[in-house]
Amino acid sequence: MDRRTAARTVLLGIIVFAAECALAQASGTVDGWASRVAVALGLGCAVVLARALPLAGVAALLLVEIGAVVTGFPLAADELAVALVIYQCARRGGPVTLWTSGILVPAAYVLSGAFLANAGTDAAQAIDQSGLTDDPLAIALLLLTIASPLALPWLLGLSLRWRDHAERTRRALVVARTEAEAGERQAQLARDVHDVVGHSLVVILRQADSVRYLSDQTPPAVLEVVDNIASSARASLTEVRHVLSARSTPDASPDLDDLVARIPASAATVHDQVVGSPRPLPPNTAAIAHRVLQEMLTNALKHGEGNEIDVVRDWTDGLRLVVSNPARDVMRSDGMGLSGMRQRLLAVDGALEVRRDQGRFSVEARIPIARRG
Repeated sequence: MDRRTAARTVLLGIIVFAAECALAQASGTVDGWASRVAVALGLGCAVVLARALPLAGVAALLLVEIGAVVTGFPLAADELAVALVIYQCARRGGPVTLWTSGILVPAAYVLSGAFLANAGTDAAQAIDQSGLTDDPLAIALLLLTIASPLALPWLLGLSLRWRDHAERTRRALVVARTEAEAGERQAQLARDVHDVVGHSLVVILRQADSVRYLSDQTPPAVLEVVDNIASSARASLTEVRHVLSARSTPDASPDLDDLVARIPASAATVHDQVVGSPRPLPPNTAAIAHRVLQEMLTNALKHGEGNEIDVVRDWTDGLRLVVSNPARDVMRSDGMGLSGMRQRLLAVDGALEVRRDQGRFSVEARIPIARRG
């Protein structure tokens, strides 16, 4: 219960308390202010309790009502308290509270009859003097009037409860339908990416493999470059298929050596430094570390100047990945690659820092690793 709801609930309790005292004063039925204040306080507390603990509110209300029946103490604002408590039971109570309060609806007729039959109450004396006891229909209508503050609020609360349930069901269906549509769009996108990227990679692979058959005099350096192109195309094609089939890639492991080693010497000279002792990572964290380092190396190859890349993998406090390279045209804004890395790292409470200084571009990723046992 938030503060605003709590304040409204306490205000309702105060209103019931004040109404009991004021109506008793106005009707001239004040019979000892101490008793009247105690009864009014009991009704107000029942209303306040009913908002958070409906069953407790019913119990408090029954104690006051039964006490009034037994002692013949006149109540002035109990109908208001009953309406508020029973409404809360039907609207927000659990199944036990809902049906317990529902049973009180027919019980209200019994209590009303007991109250009217008590010769010590003003109501019973007034009925005797009016001669209504000779008219069963009039007695029945009187019982209905007295019991209605219990039955009508319960039915109102029940109807609003059903309305809320129907609204929650409708929203759940909308969410499920939206997720299903999003899943279908994602599946279609995966199929399109597979067709386009897969086709392009296969063409590159076939073209690279065919170079060695063009001439027996192809320089070895050219063949080495072509072999690197073919190897990268095969690895990329495998990764694309695994990613689009929602499976972990074979390289998504805590051992990142192969990812660094796959950069051909003809593309760049990689200075790889490992600090500390590598240790196993949870599957999700391992996949994110793989993807982040892969994107770092891709950026360095694509935007770097020269052919040198410095890589640091520091395991001393979690996992710290740093990739830096010379860059003549240093980007002033983050591209999709950097944004994607940040989003991945957020999933494991990691962080990404980008530094652009003195012609060098470096990216540092920090990935926390929970210590075991």
